[in-house]
Amino acid sequence: MFELARDTIQIVLTNKIWADPVMAYRQVAIGVLGTALALIALSFSGWPIWVSAIICGFAGGYAMPYLFRDVKFQ
Repeated sequence: MFELARDTIQIVLTNKIWADPVMAYRQVAIGVLGTALALIALSFSGWPIWVSAIICGFAGGYAMPYLFRDVKFQ
């Protein structure tokens, strides 16, 4: 099991999984930044941080399949 995880991490870090790694990393950055901005906005609007984290975690996870729908794998 650890070998599978190690091999997967190695493939991702050596850019052998995506046909266009720049697009994949850009989509990840969009998702992370959007989630972080939503977390900051909810926190400053008076929501408790734990509620904001749960809501933004679900929203960020929900957005990832849509962000990765055009990313091609090798």
